Amino acid sequence: MDIHSILNFLKLLEKNNDREWFLAHKNDYERVKEQVNDLTSHILQYLKTIDSNLIHLTPKDCTYRIYRDVRFSKNKLPYKNHIGLFFAQGGKSSFGPGYYLHLQNGESFVGGGIYSPDGPRIKEIRQEIYYNIDDFLNVLNDASFKRYYNGISDYGKLKTAPRGYDVNYEHIDLLRNKSFVVSSPINVEQMNNEKIVDYVQKAFKELKPFIDFFYDIND
Repeated sequence: MDIHSILNFLKLLEKNNDREWFLAHKNDYERVKEQVNDLTSHILQYLKTIDSNLIHLTPKDCTYRIYRDVRFSKNKLPYKNHIGLFFAQGGKSSFGPGYYLHLQNGESFVGGGIYSPDGPRIKEIRQEIYYNIDDFLNVLNDASFKRYYNGISDYGKLKTAPRGYDVNYEHIDLLRNKSFVVSSPINVEQMNNEKIVDYVQKAFKELKPFIDFFYDIND
C-alpha cells in the first residue's frame, strides 16, 4: 500500500483531466487501483471486527469508480480528482448508514452517517431523533467522538422547521438536517503509510455509535 502514489496520481489527473492523458497513463492507474484495493482491504478487515453488518462485503463493494457520470452535469470533466471508499451494509450504492473515506490532495477526510435519505426515510430518522434525543445527544457529545467529529454537517439544511415540528423546539436545528453525516479532516502528517490506516480505524471506531443509532431505526 502506497498512499503517496495514490495522491501523486490524483494530482497529475487533476491537471490532466482528459481521456487522452488517462489512456496514456492507464497502467499507472491500474497500479493505483492495486494500492487502493490494499488500503480498502486493511480498513474493511478492521471494520468487520466491530460491525457485523459489513461481514459480507469485499473491497470491490466499497470502492467508487473514478469515472464521472457527466450526463446531467455542467462539469464535463471525465474523471474524479479523488478516491472515495464507502463501507455500508448494502455496499457503495447503499442509501443506508455507512463509513466513508475520501482521499484527495489537500482535502482528505474520514466520516460517515446517512446521506440524503428519501422522504419516508428522513421522516423516520427525524422521529427517532425527536423521541430519543438524549441518546442522540449523548453520541454527539461523547468526548471520544468529539476528538474526531465536531457535530453534524449543515449541508442542505431546511430553512425552517420540518413539517409537524415546533419551530421553538430546543433541538429543532438537528431536525432541520437533510443529511446526517459527520466528518473529520485528515492532515498531511497523517497521510502516510504508517499512520493513515491507524487513524482511519480509530476514527471509524468512534463513529460506530453514530452509525448504530441509524441501524437501530430499522430494528
